[in-house]
Amino acid sequence: MTEAEADYKLLMAAAITFDKQEEVKHVRKNDPFPATANDRKELWRKLLKYYVIRNYMDLAVAADSNAVSKPTDPATMEKAKVKVKKYFDDFFAHSHKQKSGEEKFEAYLNVIAMEFDAHTMYSGPKDRTFTEMLNKRFFGLGIELENRDGEYYVKRLMQGGTAYSSGLVKENDRIVAIADAAGDLLNISGLPNNEVVSMIRGERNVCENAGTASRRTGQDRSREKGRGSRYGE
Repeated sequence: MTEAEADYKLLMAAAITFDKQEEVKHVRKNDPFPATANDRKELWRKLLKYYVIRNYMDLAVAADSNAVSKPTDPATMEKAKVKVKKYFDDFFAHSHKQKSGEEKFEAYLNVIAMEFDAHTMYSGPKDRTFTEMLNKRFFGLGIELENRDGEYYVKRLMQGGTAYSSGLVKENDRIVAIADAAGDLLNISGLPNNEVVSMIRGERNVCENAGTASRRTGQDRSREKGRGSRYGE
């Protein structure tokens, strides 16, 4: 991971060129690791190029439906590079945290457990998911989250849920921070989905303080809500 991060930083610091057509397989779940350090660096170069192009097209088409047939816009290309850099900066930052190692260990043990019994799973000591599944206690704010390039947005509000009833949260609002047990707002940008979901779960009628930013007005807000909706009902 450290070597891959070093390759990534060097490649992002250099100019990304688009003067020749190349192919890269970006979904590599069942593919072998690169055989050499040079192969790894070359793969990262192509992947970064692909992600920049993909983000550029998303941004350009969102602003102009005819962008595909127009010359490349330098300002939009720079925005695409910034988005890619932020995503991978957050990814590598998380990979160095202790929780990342714990998550890998849990995944490793789950693979072993399922080799022996498809109905057996390993749940870490700090993972509340399994206990909540057994007790059917999924209290939260009634929000369906969506991750867009490492940022969390409100995709949908559950009718009758706490967030919906409050009228303070709207669909497409970006969640910028969630309070911890001490009441301090923690930036959730770049955190894995399961960690963010865990942060908004808890006991019924316990208040949750969350900071949101409206995509419509750009206004930052801080909201305190009591948990009352039950997921899965």
